[in-house]
Amino acid sequence: MAIKARSFLKALWITLYKPSASDFSDFFDSFVNLSDDLGDNTVLVKEPSASPVGLALTASSVLGRKATGNIVAISFTDLATALVLAGAYVSQGPWNATTNSPALASGVGTKGFVYKVSVAGATSIDGNAAWNVGDQIAFDGTTWDKWDGAATEVISFNTRTGAIILTSADITTALGYTPGTKLGHTIFTPTTGNAINLVAKQYNIIAPSGDLAALTLTLPAAPADGDVLEIKFEHAVTTITYTGGTVGNAIVTQAAGTKVKLMFDAGTSIWY
Repeated sequence: MAIKARSFLKALWITLYKPSASDFSDFFDSFVNLSDDLGDNTVLVKEPSASPVGLALTASSVLGRKATGNIVAISFTDLATALVLAGAYVSQGPWNATTNSPALASGVGTKGFVYKVSVAGATSIDGNAAWNVGDQIAFDGTTWDKWDGAATEVISFNTRTGAIILTSADITTALGYTPGTKLGHTIFTPTTGNAINLVAKQYNIIAPSGDLAALTLTLPAAPADGDVLEIKFEHAVTTITYTGGTVGNAIVTQAAGTKVKLMFDAGTSIWY
């Protein structure tokens, strides 16, 4: 009994040739028998002449039983195992990165196992602690690797990772200065020609008894970068003169009810 090629078997039935019992035996042994060779949840593959990459033994000795000749019946479970051994990755379902469920640990796992993050979280696994929905975590045989689910995701903010809560320090760092949470106010009641010393980080309310022909506004001394001046004119002023500093694009005439907001730029030493 031997496995024969299809061309050989066809030749057995040529005119005037009578196949022998051995020929019939070869014929049946050259094909897969659904009853003898296949079990539940199995697939047939041709046994490799050499071990597949990542496998120490041939498919028949590692994965399943011999079917016919060099045809091997392999279960789907064993086939998945072979793929992992050969370097493939196999999905294991969802992973909750907040509760670490199923439980994963740094440096420990089954090679080829991959989980997809279903709940974002900050579980620390092999140096990664920022997990978003859609990310994947895969074990390469040594460590768990993070596969980002979105190319545009924010990995960290102000050196922090995970679920980040914005703090006041984040605002001042971004702005480069500390803004006032609430400005106080100072009320001035000048007459025409008076000079007023404006106060930084305050509402400076100019409230004369009536319209003014002229007014001098003295800017704060030694202002810090980002200092703010808020000025409100309760009455019209025809001519405004600024002293003690420079105001960029200064408006020298103000109508009643107008407001002016200036911010000091230490780089140019100008109020804008």
